[in-house]
Amino acid sequence: MTLNPCRSNSVTALVMAALSLPVGCLRPPELAAKPGGPVAKPTESTQGVPNGPELKITATRTSESQNGSLRVSINASNAIRTIKKEWFLGTNIAIWNQPSTFTSPEVLQQFRDAGIGLIRMPGGSASDQYFWNGNGVLMGNTIDRSKYKNGTWKVDYSKWAPGFMGFFGFPKDPAAAQLNNWHGNSNVKHEHDFIKALHADTLVTVNAGTGTPADAAEWVKWATREGYDVKFWEVGNELGGSWEAGTVRPDGKTMDGSLYGKIYRDFAKAIKAANPKVLVGSQGGVDFIKGALAQKDAPLDFVTYHDYFSSDAPSPTALFQTLDKIKPAITEVREAVRKLRPGKEILVGMTEVNAQLFEGSQTSDLNSGLWLTSAVLEMMEAGLDFATQWDAFTQKPDKGGGHGFMIEQGALPKAEYFTYFILNHYFGDRLVQAKSSEKSVRSYASRDANDQLYTVLINTSQTNGYDVELAVEGRQVAALADCLRFSEREYSWDAKASSTPWNSGATQMRLPVLGGKLKLAPASLLACKLEPVVAEATLQVLGATRLALARGASTTVNVLAQAAGGHPAANALVLAQAADGFMVEPKQAQSDAQGMARFRVTAPVAPGKTWLEFTSSGARGAKMNVNSVEPQLVVRAADKAPAHEPLSAVAALRYKEGDRYALIDSYDGQATLDAEGAIPTPLALEHGLAAFTLTSGEAKKRTFELKLGNLSNRFEVEFFQKASAEHVVYPFDDSKELTHVSGKAKFQINANVRPNQGVLDIALKDAKGWTQDVIVFDKLSDVPNLDRAAIEAVSFDLGLGDNFDAGNDWAQLVVVLQSEANYWMPLDFVDLSSVKKGEFKHLTLPLKPEFQKAMKAFFKLILVVNSGAKVNGSVYLDNLGFQIQTIK
Repeated sequence: MTLNPCRSNSVTALVMAALSLPVGCLRPPELAAKPGGPVAKPTESTQGVPNGPELKITATRTSESQNGSLRVSINASNAIRTIKKEWFLGTNIAIWNQPSTFTSPEVLQQFRDAGIGLIRMPGGSASDQYFWNGNGVLMGNTIDRSKYKNGTWKVDYSKWAPGFMGFFGFPKDPAAAQLNNWHGNSNVKHEHDFIKALHADTLVTVNAGTGTPADAAEWVKWATREGYDVKFWEVGNELGGSWEAGTVRPDGKTMDGSLYGKIYRDFAKAIKAANPKVLVGSQGGVDFIKGALAQKDAPLDFVTYHDYFSSDAPSPTALFQTLDKIKPAITEVREAVRKLRPGKEILVGMTEVNAQLFEGSQTSDLNSGLWLTSAVLEMMEAGLDFATQWDAFTQKPDKGGGHGFMIEQGALPKAEYFTYFILNHYFGDRLVQAKSSEKSVRSYASRDANDQLYTVLINTSQTNGYDVELAVEGRQVAALADCLRFSEREYSWDAKASSTPWNSGATQMRLPVLGGKLKLAPASLLACKLEPVVAEATLQVLGATRLALARGASTTVNVLAQAAGGHPAANALVLAQAADGFMVEPKQAQSDAQGMARFRVTAPVAPGKTWLEFTSSGARGAKMNVNSVEPQLVVRAADKAPAHEPLSAVAALRYKEGDRYALIDSYDGQATLDAEGAIPTPLALEHGLAAFTLTSGEAKKRTFELKLGNLSNRFEVEFFQKASAEHVVYPFDDSKELTHVSGKAKFQINANVRPNQGVLDIALKDAKGWTQDVIVFDKLSDVPNLDRAAIEAVSFDLGLGDNFDAGNDWAQLVVVLQSEANYWMPLDFVDLSSVKKGEFKHLTLPLKPEFQKAMKAFFKLILVVNSGAKVNGSVYLDNLGFQIQTIK
C-alpha cells in the first residue's frame, strides 16, 4: 500500500509499535492473523471419547481490550518527605556466596545498574556464629580448641586472616562440643572489597550471639584502618529467635528485650570507643528496640527490625494485602523511639525484608518484583530511613527460587532485581502525593533534584487491566512520556525448573499518558518520567524503543506527528527509512486528523539488526532499533498434575538474546493445540502470549502439540489420581540408625518394649517449656528412594514408658520439619496425655499446604517438647516415616 505524497508540515513524527493491534504473521504461515484483523476468539475443546468430556482445553485471551477505567491523581506540589534513595536500594550478601561472585565485573556492573547503595554483611543468622578474624585460631580448615578460654576465642588481632564459624549457641562443655567444619565460602574481606568497589554504604552485623564487644571493636578498628568506611554497625541478628546462636546465654538465661538492652549497651560503647564517627544500632523486634532504647547511657544512632510479611501467602491477592502491614509497623517503631528517646533523632531501618519467609514461586515470580517495588515505596512514604532486602543471591534450585534477587550461578537477575533497576532510573528522592481510584492499583510519585517528576503505577490485580486517566496538579506535563514496563511480557518464572523462560528486563517505551490513553495491564508495573510540555516540534518514539520481529515477520508501526506544544499535526508528511534487508512500506505517509501515519515493517529471513528512521521537515529525527530474530515456540506448564483439576499453562513466542530469552511481543496471531482425544484448539497469541488450562477427566499421560506457522512444540503431562502410601524410614531395629540421630535428650534402641522389634527410647529429664532439639534426624536428604517433594505427612508410632511423668501438668510433642526453602515448619501439637502407657498410638501429622511446596529441599526433622512443668521419663518412637503422594 502507498499513500499519495502531501505537503510537508513542520512537525514531530512519533513512532509507535502497534502493540495493541493484531498484526503479525510467520512465514510460511499455516495459521496467521489477517493484518489489521481480529484475533481468534477463545474456544473450549471438550470432545474426547464419544461417551464424555475426557479432556478439556480452555483458551483464555490475554487482551487488554476490556480494560476498566482508573483515575490516578498526582499533586506535584504536595510534598510527603525527602529520602536518601540509595539507602532504600539495599540488599544482603553473605559468607556462603562464592568469592568469584564478589570479583565478577558483570555482577559489579549489575549492582551499579540497579543503584544498590547499601549492603548488609556478613550474612543473617551466620553473623551470630561467625568470627570475622581467624588469625591464630583457624589453621586451614581446623580450629585450635586451645584458643577458646573463659568463654571467648583468643584471636590474634595483630593482622587479619579469614574468619571461622564458632559454636552454635553456648555449649556447657566447649571441649566436647562439636564445631563447624565449614567456615564460609567467602569472607569479610571479599565482602568489604566488593562494597568498596561499588561505592555503596556498608552495614555490618557484629556477632552479639557468641562473640564479645572486644571482637566487635577490633573489627571496627580494622575496617577503619583498611579504609572500608563502614557507616552502620548493627548489634546482633534476630537474637530473640530460638533458631539463633546466642539466644540462650552462657548462664542459661533466654534472651529477651531487657537482657538484649544490656548486651547492646556493652557492644555499642565498645564500637563507639573504637570509632566515634560510625553509627551504631540495635536489631530486633519492638521489645528489643525498647530494651536498647531503655539503656539511657548507651549510644544509639539507629534501630532495625526484620519483616517477612507472610509465612506463605496462599494467593497473589493475599500476598499484596500484606503491603498494608508496612506503615502501621513503622509507626509503632517510630512511636517507641519518640517515647523512650524524646528529642533524639534516631534512624529506623529494616535490614531484612521480603514478601514471605517461605522461599518459593512468590519470592521469584513476577509478583515478587511487583510486591517488593510497592513495599519499598510504602517504606519510603511511611518514614523508614533505610532498607536492605533479603538477599542478593540464590544458590540452590531446590529452594524453589530462593529469596535472592539474582541467581548466583550465571548472575541471572530475577524479578526483585528489577525493583531496584526501575527505582534507580525512574524515581526521585522527593516524594509527592499520588492517589489511585482503585485499591488494586498502587500509585506513587516523586521529584528529583532537577525537579523531574516521576510516577510508578503497580497493578496488583491478576485479571483486570485499566485505562488510566492521569490527573497532575501543580505541574503541566506533556502528553507523552518515557516509561518502563515490567510485566509477564518481560519476565516469566518456571517454578518447576527454578529458571526464567524469558527474562528481558523492563522494557523502555514511549507512551501517551494523558487523556485516558495510558494502558496498565494486569499484574504489571509502569514507571514514567512525566516531562514538561515541549515548546518545539520534536520526533519521539512511542511503544517499545526496541522492536523484535521473528525472521520474515511483519508488524505495523504507527507514527504520530506532533506540532510545537505537543499537539497532533494533521496532513504531515512523514518519511520512513530502513536498512540492512528490513523493508518499510510505504516510504512516506500523510498523518490523519489525529496526527497518525501508519507503516508496515518486515524483517528479513536472516537474523540481524538495524534501525528505522522517521523524519519530517523541520522536526528532529527519531530512530528505533529493530531485530530480525530466530523464533522459538515454548510452553510453560508442569509435567505432572492431578486428574480432574485444571492445570494452568502459558504458550509463548520467544527468541534468544545473549544468554537470556526475551518475548517476541510484536506478534499477534493464532496457534493450535492438538491432543489425542480432543479436537484441535485455537489459542490466540496476543503480544506473543497465550494462557490456557488443561483438565483431564482420567489419570493418564497425555501428549500435546502446540503449532504456530512452521513452528511446533510437543510436551507431555502426566495426570494422576491422588493417592498416598506409607514409607517407613526408621524402624529402629538396628543401633546403626542412631548414627542419623542427635539431640539434647538421652536416647537408645530399646528391644524390650515391643515384641520382636526395637523402638527409639527417648529419656527426658526435667524438660520444661519449649525444649528444642530433643531429637534431631538430620540426614533425611540422603535417604534413598525417598521422594521428598511428594511428602504429605509425617507418620510414626508413639508410646510412653511406665516411668513417664508430665509433672501433673500438660505436655506436648511437636514435630518440626526443616527445608532449605523453609527452616521452620511445625506440624500439629500431640497431646502426650492422649497416649496410654503400655500402648502405642499410630499418628499421621499432615503438612500444611504451604509447607508441601518446601519439601523438595527437606533435610531435617526435629522433635520438640512443649510443657507446663518438668517432664521426666521415656517417650518411645517407632516406625518413623512419611505419607508419600503416589501416582495410580
